[in-house]
Amino acid sequence: LSKHFREGADAVRVLDRVDLDVLRGERVAIVGTSGSGKSTLMHLLGGLDVPSAGSVRLMGQDFSGLSERERGRLRNGALGFVYQFHHLLPEFSALENVAMPLYIRRVARAEADERAAQMLHAVGLGHRLDHAPGERSGGDLMLSLNERLATSFVIVTHDETLAARAQRTLRLVDGRLCS
Repeated sequence: LSKHFREGADAVRVLDRVDLDVLRGERVAIVGTSGSGKSTLMHLLGGLDVPSAGSVRLMGQDFSGLSERERGRLRNGALGFVYQFHHLLPEFSALENVAMPLYIRRVARAEADERAAQMLHAVGLGHRLDHAPGERSGGDLMLSLNERLATSFVIVTHDETLAARAQRTLRLVDGRLCS
């Protein structure tokens, strides 16, 4: 993947021929300083932006061949983002926050709530279904999801301790990915 932006008459290259494969159940950490291209890479991997060159494939589907609506549908069904400063909706319970993508997909409320409850039980939070986001912490839950459900994680971080818990750590330096 390559991504560059226009700044006046100049093209600013943010990512330069990044090549990354993430396998099912794999934990990959990407470490880089501010301005190294981490956020841009995550936006491309999540289909939130389009590359200047190259392509992103998720579960065999090329994001570039999809409309914005189709990319949104694939994103909603196959991936999610967990931010360092969580972006949970504070006015909703844990159950409702987890069920939100299903509500958006227009899954019946009872079915969405049941599936969300099952997921929360699977990660040891079944006793906190009605708690608000500020009343809990993510802790090591993502490692549990990774191990039990073969969920892949791409962890973009400055935190070397968190990166060390990944199976593979890559560094993003001046828009290039290095091992």
